[in-house]
Amino acid sequence: MPRWGFRRRARQADLHNPVKLAETPRTTYDAFYSKKGVSLKTLIDIITNGVTLPNGKVVKVDQKWTTEQFVAAVVRTACTPLKAAFVDVLPAECVSEEDYACVFVSHAWAYNFADLVDDLAQTYPADDTHVWLDFCCVKQPPDLSGDSAWFSEGLHVLIASCRLGVCIRIDSWANPLPLTRIWCVWELFGVARAAGDSKKPLRIALGPRERSEFVKTLTNDFSRAS
Repeated sequence: MPRWGFRRRARQADLHNPVKLAETPRTTYDAFYSKKGVSLKTLIDIITNGVTLPNGKVVKVDQKWTTEQFVAAVVRTACTPLKAAFVDVLPAECVSEEDYACVFVSHAWAYNFADLVDDLAQTYPADDTHVWLDFCCVKQPPDLSGDSAWFSEGLHVLIASCRLGVCIRIDSWANPLPLTRIWCVWELFGVARAAGDSKKPLRIALGPRERSEFVKTLTNDFSRAS
C-alpha cells in the first residue's frame, strides 16, 4: 500500500544586478508558490509504492512517465480542487520544516520522472535532502493572471532564497535539454544573478551512464568535450 496519502504587463527588472534578498519585497510572490521543499525520500517512496489521492484512489507511478505525465496524473488531480501545492497537501514529515531549507532544482518536464528522482538521489543524500521542484511547490492551477513581476524578478528571488543551493538536472552532457527550453535558461540566468549574493553550491545531476561517458570522452576525445 502507498505510504503517503493526503491531508483533508511586466515591471522591468534590472537584470544586470545580483538579486538582493533584503531589498526585494516578496508579498506578491508568496501567493504563487510554497516556501517548503519536498523530501527526496518521499518522492522515491511515491515512485516505489504509489500514492493515495484525496478521493481515495491509489495511483501507481508508471516508470515510463515523463514528469509532465506525473503532474497530470497525480499533482493536478490532487491539488487543483484544493488550489494548493503538492507540498501543502503532503504530511508534514514529507516537507522541509523551515522555509527555503531546500535545493532549487532546474529541470525539463519532458524528462522521465523516475530518472529525475533517481539522479537527484545519487547527487544528494535522500534521507535528509529537500528539493524545490516547480511541479511540487507551485500552487495548482498556477495563477498566471497576477503580478507579472513573478516572471521578471520573483523567480530569481526564489532561486536566491533556497538556502541549500541549486541543482541542474540534465540527461545528456552532449545535448542538455534544459538549454533548449527558454524557462530553464531563464532559471539558469537567475542562478547566475544569485551567485553574486552568496556562495551556495551549484551541482549538476547527471546519470551514472552519462557521467561515465563524459569522463571517457574527456579522457580520450578532448576536442569533442571542449
